[in-house]
Amino acid sequence: MKEELEKLAFKYFCGLFNEEELHEWMQKELDQNKNPDPDMYDLNAKAPYEAAKILLKIAKDKYGFEPYSLGSEPVARKIFKELAEAYLKREVGPLQFCTVIQHLDTIYGDSECDYDEKRGLHIPRYGHWWGDLWNCCDCCDETWTHENKQHIEDELRLVLSQLD
Repeated sequence: MKEELEKLAFKYFCGLFNEEELHEWMQKELDQNKNPDPDMYDLNAKAPYEAAKILLKIAKDKYGFEPYSLGSEPVARKIFKELAEAYLKREVGPLQFCTVIQHLDTIYGDSECDYDEKRGLHIPRYGHWWGDLWNCCDCCDETWTHENKQHIEDELRLVLSQLD
C-alpha cells in the first residue's frame, strides 16, 4: 500500500489526475485497513487539486513521504517512465508531459554538486535523469502537438535509452 499511495500522491501532485485509479486505491485501503486515515473519506467530494493535497497529507502522515525530497525520486522515475511510454504512444500530449517535466525540474533540478577533478566538471549528486527535456519543454503551451514539436520525442527516446 505504501508504494501505491506514494505513487498516486506524486501523480496528483504533478497534475496527473485519474479518478479511477484514486477509487481503486481507496477501495483497497478500505478493504485492507480496519482504521483508514479519516482524511481518505474526503477524497470523493474534492476537486483534483484538493484531492492532491489530501493524498499528500495521508502519504506524509503514514510514511513520511514528501514530493519535495530526494527520497521521492524512485517514485518520480516510475511515473516518468509510465508517462514517457504514454507520450510515445500519443496517449498524452506535450502540455501534460511538459507540465510533469517542470515539476521534476523544480524538485530535483537544483541539487547539490560534487566536483569531478578528472573531468573538471561539477556533477549534480542527483543527476538530471530527464536529460534536456526541460529545455525541450520550455514555453510549452496548448498549441504544441506531437507533430509540431518532434524535438520532445527525439530527446525522450534518447533519455529512455540511457535510463536504467
